[in-house]
Amino acid sequence: MSLETLPIEIKYKLLEKCPQLRFIFTELRNELKNFIKPDKLDYPYQFNKHRKIEIITYNNLQLEFRSKNMECISSCGGISCIECLAFHKILPFLFVGYNDGFIKIFSLDNDFKINNIIKFIKGHNDIVLSLTFHNLELIFASSSVDFTIKFWKFNKNCTKVEHIITITEKKCYLKKILFHPFLSIFASANHDGKVKLWTIDINILKNIKCVSTLQVNNYSTNTFDFHLTKPLLVTGGYDHEIKIWLLNQTGTDGDLLFRLRGHRHIIQAVKFHESAPYLVSGGYDSSVKLWLFNENYTNAECIASLYTNSPVCTISLHKSGLIACGTQNDLIKLWQLDEKNSNAVYKNTIDNYNNIITNKKSYISYLEFHNDTENIILASSGDKYFRLWR
Repeated sequence: MSLETLPIEIKYKLLEKCPQLRFIFTELRNELKNFIKPDKLDYPYQFNKHRKIEIITYNNLQLEFRSKNMECISSCGGISCIECLAFHKILPFLFVGYNDGFIKIFSLDNDFKINNIIKFIKGHNDIVLSLTFHNLELIFASSSVDFTIKFWKFNKNCTKVEHIITITEKKCYLKKILFHPFLSIFASANHDGKVKLWTIDINILKNIKCVSTLQVNNYSTNTFDFHLTKPLLVTGGYDHEIKIWLLNQTGTDGDLLFRLRGHRHIIQAVKFHESAPYLVSGGYDSSVKLWLFNENYTNAECIASLYTNSPVCTISLHKSGLIACGTQNDLIKLWQLDEKNSNAVYKNTIDNYNNIITNKKSYISYLEFHNDTENIILASSGDKYFRLWR
């Protein structure tokens, strides 16, 4: 019995159980819309990560599908919630910031499995919100709800971490901090809607000062990103707008270049592509948007809206064009950037939920691709665990 000869009611029942059959029933798409809601046709099927094969039987017809889900290769939990985490850009280390103010540094083996904790730092007096690393030096910084930014430095053997200096912001905590890819500056996103630009002398780390303040909105700036090669800064926050800023040659000041409107709720994450003229954004309107810049980077248009059925908490964009987003229903969704057709193609869904550890679903608080290996994803969840997926 062929699929084409099945009664439409049976096709409907099969699609309810296994929506990826929509690719087989493409020619009957309009007919099926009379039986099935549009989201059942367009929304990708989510496999349970514990089942590798899904089998459906109708009479003597057996349909078998193999799951493309990624495998959790390593995980670690604790008693405190994880607010931020990151791969070090040079060292085989993994940094994790917790809501009790601690920062843990884990070592990874060649297979990206956790070896052990190499450092346990009491970094702050409250939630650690952000971690960032200098591209060339063994220096990193952390920000917190305790209104401080702290700078740290490894010794030559990377066996000890020394606290260098603390910067305090009055009555305003810092949601995100980030070193510029090649200039001697870093930026901080504040809860009062501002982004501040700071100069930093790597040789004299105690000489740090704020040189410019960009008023992004009047509410809160949740996220921002520097372009790797262009003098551009992108911001997003509570005003539902993405703003592109043009920085001067030294990166010490910036002017608003243009706005991008399209999100209908708070913007939680923005990310430039390293080399291609693309920007990815995500927010509480349960969408990930792909933006294409014009040749001179003086404007951009939304070329794809990727819906997640749950608010987007975090986004990562690999240089290969792989897009990942973490949602409030504990799912990680993956798309592949299709530069030829200026679009993004759905690739996979990872269910980060593990009912053996917790009794309810949580949310993805942060995720990040490994810079050199696109199939390694680091994700933290509200269940107080972080996991490495491949």
